[in-house]
Amino acid sequence: MKNIRVALFEDNRHLRESLFNLLESSDGYTCAGAFAHCERVIENIEETQPDVILMDIELPVVKRD
Repeated sequence: MKNIRVALFEDNRHLRESLFNLLESSDGYTCAGAFAHCERVIENIEETQPDVILMDIELPVVKRD
């Protein structure tokens, strides 16, 4: 069975670490990356190639063109 790769974007360190640990200890899931901000969101996604993105929608740094 293939693991579902999840990328986390969460500025709250405690929550980010808790979600990381939960994913890593759950069968069928792996954390592809855990990020504290969205400064390099596109690059982070391209580098980690997640199946799912779990993102805090009120992150303090989001670049918009």
